[in-house]
Amino acid sequence: MKLKFTRLLLVVLAIYATGCSKDEFSEADAIAAQKELLNLKYQHELDLETLKQKGATALQQLLNTAAMEQLRLNDSLARAGVVAAAKQDYSVAVVDVVTNAPVVDADVVVSSEGKVFAGKTNAQGVASFTALYLFPTSTFLITKTGYAATQIMRQDVTLGTAKLWNTAELLNEISGTLFIETDLTNTTPEKVGAQVLVTATTSIPNGFNSNYSISFPTFTTGTGEYALKLPAAPYGYALTFGQIEADQKMYVNTFPGDQPNQSIFTLPVITTVKTYFAVNNFNAPVP
Repeated sequence: MKLKFTRLLLVVLAIYATGCSKDEFSEADAIAAQKELLNLKYQHELDLETLKQKGATALQQLLNTAAMEQLRLNDSLARAGVVAAAKQDYSVAVVDVVTNAPVVDADVVVSSEGKVFAGKTNAQGVASFTALYLFPTSTFLITKTGYAATQIMRQDVTLGTAKLWNTAELLNEISGTLFIETDLTNTTPEKVGAQVLVTATTSIPNGFNSNYSISFPTFTTGTGEYALKLPAAPYGYALTFGQIEADQKMYVNTFPGDQPNQSIFTLPVITTVKTYFAVNNFNAPVP
């Protein structure tokens, strides 16, 4: 009986001890769990605030981007409207600079908004373009085989015609012989000899209040002769002759370094002096 009581007491003690240990663990675990829960809640609130701020920033960026795109679109539409309103039709009249007759089948090109537009003149010498956006200084380039190319600005199209110069028909000729005075002991001029440059220059109008110059060069032959075949020019040609270096023979009474008044007591003698014959110009009305 005593043995049974002892065993029962041990079981009770064991149960009591176990119960006390379990109660102490649950309390500490609850405290730890409470702390962890508070930490998780705090971190969660931080994460929510961070997400909220990031979301607000992203939303603002999205709004800013959308506003900028709208401004760009409005600007683009405004520019397109300005360009569309400024587009005009243009007619370029092309005539022969000498005869003033219309030039047919001349090629006319112009650049607009990064593209090249081309046309040809009709029987009236007019090339037409529709709805072009051009600046006042935009240039129409005009060409035709057998003619010197020319151009005319947009601002001048309504003020005058573009003028092409026919350079293929060499129907005119200027020719002659050049003489210089290399011997002053006689009264006869001398021929210049070979390789003296002769240039015929003319001025060609190419539109309203503008012109360009063009030159045709040649050289003299051994007998001082030259010849130039030229197209008809509206204002004729100006001839220019190159500088010539030659020994000029002459009579002299004295030389540099001689005594004063020595020429009074000496007869003239023949000598040669290096002489430069300056450039000479004169007009040649051709045709």
